[in-house]
Amino acid sequence: MKYTTSQLAFGALSLFFFPASAVFCWFLIENTSWCFSDMCIDVNSHEAGPFLKISIFLYYGFLASSLAVVEISRRVPRLLSSSITVGELAFFAIAVIVSFAVGIMGFMTLWWRQVGRAKQGKVLTLQRMIFGYAFNSSGDVLAVLMGFVMIPASKNSFLATFFNLPYTALARIHIWIGRIIWWMTVFHTVDGCIKYVIAGKDVLSLFSVPAKADWGHEKYAGLTGMVATTALLIVTITSLDYFRRRYFNTFFYTHFLVLVFIVFSYLHASNTIYYILPGLLMYTLDGLIRCYSRFCPKDKVKSVVFEQCGFITLTIATKKALNARPGEFMRVCFPEISKIEFHPWSIVRADSESVTFLFVAAKNNSKEWTNKVENCLKEHNVVGSIGDIQVCLQGPYGSEIEFLSQLNVGQHDMFVFYVGGTGLAACVQGIEKVLKSSNTKVLLVWSARVVGLEHVTILKELVAKAKEAGSNLIIELYETDGDVSEIDADPIVSKGSDRKEYVEIGFSEYQVNHGRPDFLALLQKHTISELDNPKFEVGVFVCGSEGMTKHALESVHQYRKDNKEVQLDLVVEPFAL
Repeated sequence: MKYTTSQLAFGALSLFFFPASAVFCWFLIENTSWCFSDMCIDVNSHEAGPFLKISIFLYYGFLASSLAVVEISRRVPRLLSSSITVGELAFFAIAVIVSFAVGIMGFMTLWWRQVGRAKQGKVLTLQRMIFGYAFNSSGDVLAVLMGFVMIPASKNSFLATFFNLPYTALARIHIWIGRIIWWMTVFHTVDGCIKYVIAGKDVLSLFSVPAKADWGHEKYAGLTGMVATTALLIVTITSLDYFRRRYFNTFFYTHFLVLVFIVFSYLHASNTIYYILPGLLMYTLDGLIRCYSRFCPKDKVKSVVFEQCGFITLTIATKKALNARPGEFMRVCFPEISKIEFHPWSIVRADSESVTFLFVAAKNNSKEWTNKVENCLKEHNVVGSIGDIQVCLQGPYGSEIEFLSQLNVGQHDMFVFYVGGTGLAACVQGIEKVLKSSNTKVLLVWSARVVGLEHVTILKELVAKAKEAGSNLIIELYETDGDVSEIDADPIVSKGSDRKEYVEIGFSEYQVNHGRPDFLALLQKHTISELDNPKFEVGVFVCGSEGMTKHALESVHQYRKDNKEVQLDLVVEPFAL
């Protein structure tokens, strides 16, 4: 893939942040005058200097080697019946191990120092040592985890761009580590309260500030910690799937409280900055780029098609998506609706002049963003001013569907795209790429809770291109409106269509079925003629709801068990992320 000058510059600067942060943090440990925290963790604090330097070496050393971990894990098969890759699981597991290793090192450093004092005759309280040192060590673990959670948060990530790391994998790692941060914060807080009780102190005094207390003497640590914990609690609750899916705006805006959490965590204890700095700098640079895209000259709507089934095909005149690859997405903002609200949309297709999206408005929620977009488009369409609608675009983001990279297209004997609803958008560009580059058999299975799938403009265009190229494209459509559980194998004609129209748009050989697809049966049906080939390779792309994704993964798992001679490459893009 060719990279633009701006991408190369961004990648070089982002990469530079890591060694620069390591050197700067090494400097901070030795220079207490640069500390603005109430609790300065440096070379003079509890003989922690050597330990801190080792922890920084361990943290940045792991980051440097993590890409090698990911690359090695690419060669390992995906977890059975799961969309989780071995690479993301390996990165997450090792990141957690590194974080807790730093905490254990801190605990043992303090422990052996006290053991040395015990040999000199000092009386030690075992309970006080355990809970006291666990309190400090859990703070060290939190500091390292905060560093890890920031790295995959950047949308304009040079890691994703240059190392083709899947967006879903980065998002999952961010969520997993975020959850651990919350529970470690709970442990840290509870342990601190127990520590105060053992010491015979009032627990409430942990969260108060003594009169005439001076900053920098650990008198404000309880208060700053409480503010940070409260901010994190709000972020954690509103980032749960329930809020994120139903109240996206609430999730989006409250997530900025992470900045409050970071600031007060640093004011609480300075060692936070040692690990979070590179990820924070990356995210800051990412934010500046996204702000620029918000206020730079706007793009405008080129055309809109209100599909019979309720979907909307929207084309925007822009040059920003020229290098978009199959499977990538852009963040879209309509200033007329909201000046700061961006939503991710999969790219249907893109060229040097435009980009096309497919979306559907949320039902029974007039205040939801997609509903407002639909109403805006309809109002402008009625008065003939559709081309006046301004749009802000960010991206493209994400990664190319792995088995569709330039080197891999010719290595497969068949491609299967199993998508639901607007998930069709994520695979169209990939199918068109295959049709252009080879005569490989392509199976598209599309299901949605609507009637009239066969009339969608994008699908008609895809069929026309396949016929023109003489490609081997097979389409299976499933209308699940009414939540029918069984597959009706008999072809049906949707309302407003007839058999003649099927022939005209190229569906004379394809069926539109009622009910949900049996993906395992479809895989067996369309590959049975090739199973005698010992080197038969199939690329499978899945994009849909949680239930559909689960069904697809179970089907693929069973198919692999039944056909061990088939090499099956699986890529999953669940709606949940």
